[in-house]
Amino acid sequence: VHSTGNVQAGPNYYVAYGDYADALGPVSGVRGFVSFELESIPAGATVQEATLILFQKSTVASPFTVLGTNVVDHVVYGTVLDAGAYSRSGLGDAIATFAPDLTPGPKAVVVTNAVATNVGARPQCQFRLRFTTESNNDGESDSIAYYSSGQATSEDQRPRLVVTYLP
Repeated sequence: VHSTGNVQAGPNYYVAYGDYADALGPVSGVRGFVSFELESIPAGATVQEATLILFQKSTVASPFTVLGTNVVDHVVYGTVLDAGAYSRSGLGDAIATFAPDLTPGPKAVVVTNAVATNVGARPQCQFRLRFTTESNNDGESDSIAYYSSGQATSEDQRPRLVVTYLP
């Protein structure tokens, strides 16, 4: 979701975020979103650990240097991702931080409290991915991209939420 209101969702898009410079329009901040169904976890279960794993596909320019920390927010945007999700208040901002690593491959962060909060209360657990600085306004894109389920070429590239719980 772009700060300008443009929403790019679906299997043809990567989970990408940072800032985006477009010759046809203004520089915009971009935030990524992922959602995971929790129906297989019984209500009342005790979540011992939950880990969000994303497979980094690529980076453009220097997002970690110019846009700051790569954070995960715990949000609720429902069954349809809309432009309002860009700035909607979350259940918890900056609940986790990805390491500033430019190397493609799997990246993991612990999100136990977020998942524990959702089990039995919501049908899914949703996250917003962003940098602490929306844009450095230099006219050039700086971003990071992870594989979405639709873009992954193997099972290990798909976004995953690994949850350990006691019934």
